[in-house]
Amino acid sequence: MVIIIGGASHSGKTFLSKKLIEKYKIPCTSLDHIKMGLIRGFNDCGFSAVDSDETIAEKMWGFIEGFIRTCIENNQNTILEGCYFPCEKVKKLLCDDLTVVFIVLSKQYIIENFDKIIKYEKIVEDRKFPESREIKFFINENERLKEECIKYELPYFEITGNYFEGLEKILEYIKSKAVKICRYSHNDINEICSMFCDTVKHINKRDYTAEQIAAWMGGIDKDKWDKSLSEHFSLEVKVMGKIAAFGDIDGEYLDRLYVHKDFQGLGYGKIILIHSKSKLYSQDLKGFGHVRL
Repeated sequence: MVIIIGGASHSGKTFLSKKLIEKYKIPCTSLDHIKMGLIRGFNDCGFSAVDSDETIAEKMWGFIEGFIRTCIENNQNTILEGCYFPCEKVKKLLCDDLTVVFIVLSKQYIIENFDKIIKYEKIVEDRKFPESREIKFFINENERLKEECIKYELPYFEITGNYFEGLEKILEYIKSKAVKICRYSHNDINEICSMFCDTVKHINKRDYTAEQIAAWMGGIDKDKWDKSLSEHFSLEVKVMGKIAAFGDIDGEYLDRLYVHKDFQGLGYGKIILIHSKSKLYSQDLKGFGHVRL
């Protein structure tokens, strides 16, 4: 999955991306870095750092579109954040493997919090030059972006009050797109076995000796696991296509339950337990698909 985080300057795109990196363990690319790479890497890349955002977005789009399509074709998860996403062209790329979010600051929010907006411009990255644009610029840019999002029916979140509450709503929206629960698939056996070994080696070592861990990991048989997972009521939680947790019920008993070492403490094991319990009581699990935690 590719996640696009768009928004006008100083709307908190980089800060939101940092949260997503921490949560989903996927890389992020800043369009500002791509922009400067093109400017510094070529004598004439077709634009300069002082051109308008609209001009830069138009000139960079071919590169950005190619980057997005390549990631999707290769089933790679990544985040792209920046100001240079033309709404009309982003609309044409929409698909199940692309999640788009634009951050918009309301006029009232900018007026009431402009000092904070400028103060926190270095919260993630060290900007070398102080902001010289006036408040009117930020108001106009956010209003223009909102109009574009409405026109092309693209998801946007307008911050009107508490910024961090608004941020949580965006994170919840992205989570609803990124996290899925599904039945076990034979095609996932290699990933499940690899994830099991990583979990035992990195997490369970806290409670077992090195000899016990080695024996535990050495006892795995892919063919037997595939057979039992196929015969049992087995579930997987996938985060952006990557297995974050899996578990299975053998009759009335929970046989296995493992959470990926990179997704500990995020509630994915709980999802397995809740739906397994539902299966035991109803013998009919409905509603597979996107999940909200």
